[in-house]
Amino acid sequence: TEDPLAGYDVKFSGQVPYLPWAKVKATRYIWDGVAQPNVKGTIFGIEVQLSDSVRMEFGSEDNNTVERKTYARFTTALPLSDHESMTSFSISKKAFQNSDIVNLGDLEFVERSNKIRVEKLLNGVTVVLGEYNAPTKGASCTLYNSAGVALGTSLTGDNGQVDLKGIALIPRGLVSVACKGGTYTDEATGKLIDLGQMVIRAATIYSGTGPLMMLSSPLSEVAYQLADTNSGDRTVIAKAIMRQNIAVAAAFGVTGIDITTTTPTDINTNKATNDDAGKFGMALAAVSQMGENSADSSPAETITALVADMADGNIDGRVVGKQTVDMTTAMNNFSNGEGANNITDGKGAGNVIGVTNSVAFITLGEATTNTYTVVLNTQPTGNVTITPNSNDTGAATVSAAMTFTSANWSTPQTVTVTGVNDADATDETVTISHTITGAGYAGVTSANVIASVTDDEIFFNNLVYSTVTSPDTGKVWLDRNLGATQVATSKTDSAAYGHYYQWGRNDDGHESSSSAAVATIASSITNAGNLFITSDIDWTNADTSGALRTVAWADGGANDICPAGFSVPTEAELTADTIGATTTNITNIDTVFSSFLKIPTAGYRNRANNGSFHSAGSLVLLWSRGTNGVKAHNLNISSGTATSSYIDHAYGFSVRCIKN
Repeated sequence: TEDPLAGYDVKFSGQVPYLPWAKVKATRYIWDGVAQPNVKGTIFGIEVQLSDSVRMEFGSEDNNTVERKTYARFTTALPLSDHESMTSFSISKKAFQNSDIVNLGDLEFVERSNKIRVEKLLNGVTVVLGEYNAPTKGASCTLYNSAGVALGTSLTGDNGQVDLKGIALIPRGLVSVACKGGTYTDEATGKLIDLGQMVIRAATIYSGTGPLMMLSSPLSEVAYQLADTNSGDRTVIAKAIMRQNIAVAAAFGVTGIDITTTTPTDINTNKATNDDAGKFGMALAAVSQMGENSADSSPAETITALVADMADGNIDGRVVGKQTVDMTTAMNNFSNGEGANNITDGKGAGNVIGVTNSVAFITLGEATTNTYTVVLNTQPTGNVTITPNSNDTGAATVSAAMTFTSANWSTPQTVTVTGVNDADATDETVTISHTITGAGYAGVTSANVIASVTDDEIFFNNLVYSTVTSPDTGKVWLDRNLGATQVATSKTDSAAYGHYYQWGRNDDGHESSSSAAVATIASSITNAGNLFITSDIDWTNADTSGALRTVAWADGGANDICPAGFSVPTEAELTADTIGATTTNITNIDTVFSSFLKIPTAGYRNRANNGSFHSAGSLVLLWSRGTNGVKAHNLNISSGTATSSYIDHAYGFSVRCIKN
């Protein structure tokens, strides 16, 4: 190409005869429609000089209303010679015209003033393919281009490689290799493994120039399966494969290593050192060990389990119905030969110096904890200190530094991550790094662990709620009554009383302590207006038994008054964490306030006396969504008693929501 100029240059690659010159032409047009929608499109073409007097132009138009259309135009300088002529000959200045879309008659190509040379490319591309858990001999490896067309096939040799020198051209874009069968020596057992009909694949995006080296392994197969989300659609694979290659490398502790081009150290015959090849070799050895500890599962089963591991964030090589191990245990078993099927003396245990984390991802809530473990891969010459570091201590903190010695180096130590209870209602992600110092481990790095902290604050109806957990049932409740602006600071804290709901009714405005009263009974359970209905028994005549409202007060029900994922409690749920609790023996208004729920004495709103308020400061009345027909279940706690009872639906009581 020519020297860089202002604007946008286009690089063309391909095999064509040498031509004097070519021009790139492009027009971008926009038709600002009035009666019809706007039309936007692009005309792109290439004009090639075939001789001094003859030129050929070809290109296409693409816009937002029709499918792409192509065109071609032949141009010649007239006359052709002194004795030649042509009749009825004209040359149009537009590529093509479609009157149904927009009249392109006034459009001409925008041309760059300089010319772009089309250079002839050299033939011949060196392709090296390989398959590795350990080097696999006799595998049939086939290289495919972006369209899925096979470019060449051959068998791997003793070193697990095949050289396809006869391929003349590999287009840029997605390339993949599929290696079928072959045999290899398992790093964990020393046994010769025959892969039979098993296929292991790898894929990457090729630049279109230079040698191509690709290596398929269990990790590249995991990445390929994760990228293939549409039954082999190579367009989908091309968009996702690089991201998945990187993600798989990170999950298996080899962040920054290209798992499709790095040749791993053969742990069976060589000592792994602290380089990319050594680290990759050790990661593959750990994968092999996972298979052995999962009751000797097959390579195919192990890969299937690892694909699932990438989704759940816990790399444990889980195979249904079989013993499982995580990355740390696999690495330990490999290094000391203690796996269920290991050869003795830990063959191949010239391990790379490094640190292994048990997981790559953990989840926790605010004010809760979760843990993972770290362990050294090799015995140090002295003490090694590993210090966990949280990049956001306002979201999660980590436990103190750990010291590994030459005696305890192979025993995993625990890192405790604690979620911070902040004032916002946003879930947060924390990156935990590790600072490593000490004998023989200077400069060694360890993979980060990502902690996802789920916020316990809930925004609902312009209020911010938190949650509390029952010490008896483990159930999660809102920390205050619905409508309360704060958690109760005393049993008579009026700001914590909240709303007063008629049983089974929506939060339509009637629940407000300032709502007016009306005597007219509603004819529907979902459209009752916004006034507190004063009735002898019920606020509606549409659901005498209460069965419809029991369902309506559940999460997602027609009259759901709780935040998403929460419901008005059932009779059993309300009883179990109040008068049926054992941690706090709730017998009166003092003990119910001192319980984990901190329920205040909000009193109630009477169905009679024009909806007047009663017993605030001396009585607790809480609805459940249980019913025995014409009456509804409630919790009734006074200064001397705490009981379950049933009462008319028209009363206004407090509500406390429970998580489903």
